[in-house]
Amino acid sequence: MHDQRELAEALRRGEAELRFLADSIPELIWTATAEGFVDYYNQYSEEYSGLPSKDLGPTGWINLLHASEQANAARRWVHSIATGESYEGLFRMRRHDGRYRWHIIRARQLTDARGLRWFGACTDVDDQHRLREVLQTQYDELARTNRDLDTFVYTASHDLKQPLFNLRGLFDELRRSASFDDPQESQILTMVDEALRQLDLTLQDLAATVQDQRGLSAPTESLDLRSVADEVLLGLRAQVLESQAEIELNFKAVPTLTYGRANLRSVLHNLLSNALKFAHPDRPPHIQVQSSLSATNQPILTVQDNGLGMELPDTPTPVFQPFTRQHPHVAGAGVGIYLVQRIITSRGGRLEVASTVNEGTTFSVYWFDA
Repeated sequence: MHDQRELAEALRRGEAELRFLADSIPELIWTATAEGFVDYYNQYSEEYSGLPSKDLGPTGWINLLHASEQANAARRWVHSIATGESYEGLFRMRRHDGRYRWHIIRARQLTDARGLRWFGACTDVDDQHRLREVLQTQYDELARTNRDLDTFVYTASHDLKQPLFNLRGLFDELRRSASFDDPQESQILTMVDEALRQLDLTLQDLAATVQDQRGLSAPTESLDLRSVADEVLLGLRAQVLESQAEIELNFKAVPTLTYGRANLRSVLHNLLSNALKFAHPDRPPHIQVQSSLSATNQPILTVQDNGLGMELPDTPTPVFQPFTRQHPHVAGAGVGIYLVQRIITSRGGRLEVASTVNEGTTFSVYWFDA
């Protein structure tokens, strides 16, 4: 009898300590029988609801829920009781002042010497839930604004092509049939021609920027790097022949890449066309393109040239801005590398650059950061 009384006393002390702990927590704590009827509420449950435990009753936490959610919560509770599965749900629970606040309600069953019982908690997450709703609303609004801006830029660049085409026609006719009594006639005509060509390139790049940004979420597939590179080089064939460029492709280390096809083509096209465009005037372009694996087994693409090079900040991952150019004497709008960086970072990668002026540039594409 002595051992039994000692055990009973220890259990009583343990239960009293657990109840004291539960009453000290600013969270709704409750226990229920094997049949799902609540037989204990902590002190905070009474403070939150404004009701004593006897008025809360065996199904009190369900009665505190918003009327539109009670039936669903009750069905899920009955299912957990029948199957023994843990219970979890997000519901609005009425406070003593009549205001409903979002709570995560969880319950698990425990079987011990006294049989099966359920232990539950209702955690107030109203502030976090409402903040998330506000952030989601702001995100949706920003996304909508961004889409509208993309549409505007694309439409504007498209609509300006016809006036530009008309200007080009008028200028070509003027150059063919008119003459000026000005010793700088040739220079002026050349400057106007270059301005029209630059405007045309800018409009094309603006449209391409919007198109590429719209494709950042394109579906991924397993792509053969050499096949995509050959496809890109076919489109650049005229530039390659004109510059007498030597291009080496080596994809033995990583022959395939799981990526969006349009995104991969855009990255390769911009890097290769830049290497051809910014070639050094004293030597033909020599471009090396190869794949490799990082120390963490992530795929890397390296594009190395022997061109004009760039002046870069003291960081391996500079941030490129649109319409920023280091070689204004070379035609272009300064959006190619910006697009490349946008595409790569949007899929969790990064672009590293090493360059020496008049010696060449190396772009390293880390497709996915470890």
